[in-house]
Amino acid sequence: MTIEHSALLLLVLLLWLVSPIEAAEVSTYTGLPVPASVSSRKGSAVLMLRDADGKPLVNATVEYIQSTHDFLFGVGMTSPRGRIPPSIYERLKSVGVNYALPFMTWAITEPTNGSYDWNTADYLYRPREMQQLGYTLNGHCMVWFEPHSPWNLPSYVRSMSFKELKQAISRHIFTLVDHYRGVMSYWTVNEPTFSYSDFFALTRTQWVEIISTAIEAVHKADPAAKVMVNVIPADHQEIGYSPHSILDALASQGVGFDVIGLELYSMPGFKYVPDANGYPSVTWASSMLDSYARYGRPVILSEVGVTETPSPDAQAEWLRAFYSMAFDKTYVHGVTWYFVDDDPFLPGAGLFPTTDSSPRPIYDAMADVIRERTTRGVTHTNTSGVARIDGYAGDYLIKVSDGTVMTSSTVHITDGEVTTLSISTTVRTSHTTTLAGTTQTASPVEPPTTLPQMHTTIIVGVTAIAVGIFVALWRKLRK
Repeated sequence: MTIEHSALLLLVLLLWLVSPIEAAEVSTYTGLPVPASVSSRKGSAVLMLRDADGKPLVNATVEYIQSTHDFLFGVGMTSPRGRIPPSIYERLKSVGVNYALPFMTWAITEPTNGSYDWNTADYLYRPREMQQLGYTLNGHCMVWFEPHSPWNLPSYVRSMSFKELKQAISRHIFTLVDHYRGVMSYWTVNEPTFSYSDFFALTRTQWVEIISTAIEAVHKADPAAKVMVNVIPADHQEIGYSPHSILDALASQGVGFDVIGLELYSMPGFKYVPDANGYPSVTWASSMLDSYARYGRPVILSEVGVTETPSPDAQAEWLRAFYSMAFDKTYVHGVTWYFVDDDPFLPGAGLFPTTDSSPRPIYDAMADVIRERTTRGVTHTNTSGVARIDGYAGDYLIKVSDGTVMTSSTVHITDGEVTTLSISTTVRTSHTTTLAGTTQTASPVEPPTTLPQMHTTIIVGVTAIAVGIFVALWRKLRK
């Protein structure tokens, strides 16, 4: 190649370099890129750390541990022995259970017409104490027309006309929800159109009116509360029951329910495809769940339980497989193992045989599932004082250390999002010491050279070469 050709080639290259460039956006957070994709249930937190003088805290140790989950790992609160001891819920909370279902039926909360009894529910379920302990609460069975238990539908309601029933529901629910405003995050309308739970034998149209009335009363009393419509998930053709038909009717008429609840038990009367142990097949359950995604609403598996037959170990393995399947579906927001202790409704399904006994293997299986989905670790800030944490959605405790001073803070990681947090510390030195007790270590993240920086460097270099060649060419032509 002649010197003239080289000069021409470099001139073209120079013109290309100085022309506008359409590069990918570079993170404004000192070069740390936003992940192209995040794993299911995960998000990121970008931490910008400053020392006591406001300068970037370089190469500091950042220890993080997830303290709560956005995903709801739940349990029920009913027991044939009455009140479940508070220590059980403290124990469950220690392994990550964060959601519970106080049984707020009409007969418990308004046993006689116009006379409310808060003492029974407060004694049995301690909702305010449970909330302070960190539980998200669902006022379960707020509407449930099951007539076989005296705890569900009070006698004075049973003689009402449909018009009177709607008026009574509006009044009752408003008073109930207003009393527990800010304590209960969810309220449940239970098993609409299921004949076993439908004392009034309502039509689908009447059920739509009842649910609409209930939702209006809930949101009027507590605008932040959500209403769950809880159904048995499979068709029961022999009694004309189709859960999709009532949900379709609600959706088509614009009734604003917030969450779909699904209950699944291994017992006679519940339709499901069994596996080799007689439990609901996890493969079948996965397909069943997907049929509810089309409503565009969160799904919570509101009541789940299988017996210890054929064995406690088989029961535990089913729980692991079922929870893992449900957790991987982003529209599923929670799973509730309903029985804390054994109940005649489904013998052998309790996490504990009794509340004063040792737990079954399913308790350890549940704890394992939660622990495996709890993020913790240690990383270090880069030369701009930035560190990034990727983890499952929830609250995180952050501890920052330079080896002599420790600063603590909290951050929330949201599913599928990147959260940015600026943290000022009391640290004044720059040396680091790795903290003990961590389970994984991430390498320090240095800010990558950005496209604009690379672009400028190349321009300068190529320009210098081109100038040299053009000078040589000019000298040659003068000879």
